[in-house]
Amino acid sequence: METERQVEAHLGEHLEMLPEADAASRAVVAQMQADEARHGCMAKEAGGIELPAPIPALMAAASKVMKAVAYRI
Repeated sequence: METERQVEAHLGEHLEMLPEADAASRAVVAQMQADEARHGCMAKEAGGIELPAPIPALMAAASKVMKAVAYRI
């Protein structure tokens, strides 16, 4: 569930950067974001549990490092 939450947020960042006029790309990213939200709900309904407080923060920090590296390569 946490992975889906963070991916959903990351896709939201991409949506903010896409030009309003790029309807096709915006539709694809919005659908991906909706899919991630649905996957998170399905995981919770299947018995998934919330991760303890330090783990989501560590995941977010690792994601920021990976994004920074990817943008520079």
